[in-house]
Amino acid sequence: MSENKAKPESGMNRGEVSEVIKFFLDNQELKVLAIKGKWGVGKTHLVQNFLLEQQKKCYASVFGLSSIAQLKSQLLSNLNKIDNIDKQVNTSLTPTPIDTYARNRFIRWIGSALKFKTRNSDRIDRIPNLGNIKLESQLAGWIPSLPVAGAVISIAGDLALNLIFNTIKNFIVCIDDLERKSKLQLDELLGFVEYLVQELECRVILIYNEDQLDEESKKYLQEYREKVIDIEVALKPTVEENLDFGFDINDQDREVVQEVLRLSHTNNIRVIRKIKFILNKFRPSMLDWQSSLRNQVIKNIIIISLAKLDSELDINIDTVVSFINYSIYRSLNENSESYKNQMDLINTLIKFGYSPLEVDKEIIQFVDTSLFSSKNFHEKGKALNQKEKEKQVIEKFHTIWEPYYSSFGSCEQEIYTEIFKFLENHHCDLSLKDFDRLENLAAAVRADISEYKKLFIKNMIDNVETSLLKALRNYVVEFPDLSAELEQKIVVTDEKQNITQVLSRILERQGWSPEEIDFLNSCTVDDYYTWLQEDHPDLIKMIRPYIDIGNIVAFQRLRKAIVRLANESALNAMRAKFLYNINADESVDTEDDIGKS
Repeated sequence: MSENKAKPESGMNRGEVSEVIKFFLDNQELKVLAIKGKWGVGKTHLVQNFLLEQQKKCYASVFGLSSIAQLKSQLLSNLNKIDNIDKQVNTSLTPTPIDTYARNRFIRWIGSALKFKTRNSDRIDRIPNLGNIKLESQLAGWIPSLPVAGAVISIAGDLALNLIFNTIKNFIVCIDDLERKSKLQLDELLGFVEYLVQELECRVILIYNEDQLDEESKKYLQEYREKVIDIEVALKPTVEENLDFGFDINDQDREVVQEVLRLSHTNNIRVIRKIKFILNKFRPSMLDWQSSLRNQVIKNIIIISLAKLDSELDINIDTVVSFINYSIYRSLNENSESYKNQMDLINTLIKFGYSPLEVDKEIIQFVDTSLFSSKNFHEKGKALNQKEKEKQVIEKFHTIWEPYYSSFGSCEQEIYTEIFKFLENHHCDLSLKDFDRLENLAAAVRADISEYKKLFIKNMIDNVETSLLKALRNYVVEFPDLSAELEQKIVVTDEKQNITQVLSRILERQGWSPEEIDFLNSCTVDDYYTWLQEDHPDLIKMIRPYIDIGNIVAFQRLRKAIVRLANESALNAMRAKFLYNINADESVDTEDDIGKS
């Protein structure tokens, strides 16, 4: 396994490299500055910010270039243009005469080129211009401005290109992306740098990612370093420096993003901006989420994004998927190399702060494919948020009891204060069982919580839709004004209640309440017989775990209904036997016997 990028690397931050660039530009005796660093850390952006202030400058990327002639054309095209911002050159420069021979040759070449253009205008017009070049030095005195076409350059060949290029004396020349050159050899390129310095008295800034140079280019760079380069620095901005390119200082998630990126040592600006884009897709769906859950989801989004976007990390989307689907690596031999590698990657995810959540599949789908189901994310997130809310309520509830469990000392006032502090914010968030416990504790410290109890019961009546409402009858005795409201709600709920709803809730909780069993017991064999013939995708899940519980009337009647159906067709007999282990000839009690038992 490759070495993970999570280990920090040496280099200078943005502020330090800025000081080096300023020092270089302020000292004329320094001729060549080399700035290296990983892709996306902002090398070009940093240099261009300084070049904007320089009147005589030109920039070129050697990405895809295969000759010095192409590089010269690129530099001429971008003369005095940096980052698409044009600056007018100083027109007060004193022109230097050109020798008569070269001058006449150039004029004759221009005349021939213009005649050729007239005869071949259709062909030449299809070739892109290099742009309007402000000629300095030797040519500035007699040709103030010349539109140079790529076709015209090709007509006269290297002579014309060199005549024009040799006018850019005393310029700041920036050559970028050395590692992305095409057929152009690095020794030839560095030789051209020497030519710029020695012959044209230019000063040069080189930008490259040394890690991406091929072995031959690394060899050439090593040979030319001392000879050509005066200063060489590695830009390694801090996460905080590059975070500014994607996240405003007031961004509510900036601290969480910063925390994860620090751990992964990710400072790639393009990755940071992409993370911002991805976060913005999900953040509107999390506006009312619990902060603890929201922060974890934000962390997961960042880490999943890094797994997709940051090629410097060993983790990828498959790593996250394998973490979610534990069974993928659970079957591996714990002593195998594959298992150890997998666990190393999982530990990296954990170190970065990842914790699997039900919404991760939606996040992975968007990060990996740009497809997004906002409905699924919202529904899963809503369920997660409710669980998180309940979890936090329970944790706060338990803190009330800490003085009770930890000492026999006098702590009544402390418990009294904590009870009211809790009820002020969470009187509607407890279960009946927990409210009973809290009421008993309140009585022990002489705290009257009847006001909150009434609010609690009122909330239950308004929001509970199950047979649990019947359990509230004992609670409304002391609040007569709520009694009629409760009975009306019970009638409405009973009318809505059905077997599917109750069994689905039991399946979801893996357990039942006395009220739910009361409802199921009230259903007859005929009710179950009719219900079993309806379409229920989760039918097997709803009844198979409970069909063998013989001491509950509801399940005895359900079993009898299956036997009746099994005797009606061979297909039903097969279903009963192989899905529920019930034989068609099985003897069951009659309806009356079941009721008595």
